[in-house]
Amino acid sequence: MPLHLSRATTDDIRALVDLHYDVTGTSPLTEVLIGYDTEACRRAATERWTREAAEDPADLWFKVIDVDSDGINYIDGGGGRGGEGGIGGRIVSAAHWKIYPSWPAAEGGGDPRHQPWAAMQPPVELDWMPEGSEQRALGEEVVRKFYARRAEMQHGKPHVLLNRLYTHPDYRSRGCASALVRNGCEIADRLFLPVWVESSPVAERLYRKHGFDLVCQPDHVRNSKYDMSGPVLRREARGPVVV
Repeated sequence: MPLHLSRATTDDIRALVDLHYDVTGTSPLTEVLIGYDTEACRRAATERWTREAAEDPADLWFKVIDVDSDGINYIDGGGGRGGEGGIGGRIVSAAHWKIYPSWPAAEGGGDPRHQPWAAMQPPVELDWMPEGSEQRALGEEVVRKFYARRAEMQHGKPHVLLNRLYTHPDYRSRGCASALVRNGCEIADRLFLPVWVESSPVAERLYRKHGFDLVCQPDHVRNSKYDMSGPVLRREARGPVVV
């Protein structure tokens, strides 16, 4: 099963959404991150991610495909559907990066972390949950806490963020995640930027292997229903090189 890493395009987004559900299942956290496992929520997530990929200049997706697979997520290496030429195969692992090579000063001299520009998160609206429900209130509360922590630690200075990383269970321990992390870190090194990641406890070892260090492990990003706490790690920017 040869595996190939390449850049993903907006044509791949539905496959990336479907893979996300394959990986995370129906856990409570999935409800917050992407929505219920229904066709309507899958279509809505595809629309959101496609719009973000098309409109946010910081947005960057990479994919790993199994070129021998003819599963439902059949995408060629150029981003088109399998069978139209190029390298065909199923997307089995993906990484979603945000690249911020600069962070403009805030207008009027304010705190650059709080300015309304592209890197800031949109209002938290989990509109796939019933309006006025306790579930939606708790979901939006924990996501607001998560974004507030991110802004406090990362916003204000140039950096790279690994926003999502996931691999199909059948392809774990095949080096997919390591290849995707290494690829993103190489981009950060070329830009002399640090890299941030908000990890799950089980993935912390992977990031440490690639030079990340633990910054903190906050436990307040949770409530009675949802838990988005976890280790926050940072890989320092590359130093000057001899030319």
